[in-house]
Amino acid sequence: MARKQYSPEQKMQMVKEVMETGNASIVGRRYDVAPSLISRWVRTYKNNGTPSIYCATTV
Repeated sequence: MARKQYSPEQKMQMVKEVMETGNASIVGRRYDVAPSLISRWVRTYKNNGTPSIYCATTV
């Protein structure tokens, strides 16, 4: 099975939604993405800022 790839824009959209709602599980269900992955993107964004989530991530 091929891994899904998310564009930087998709990642940033999910990060923003998690920061607004405070809940990675809800956002994860909406986009069919593991909440732990989204939480990692949020943590990286908070620690390093926008550019760091723009690296390629596959699931």
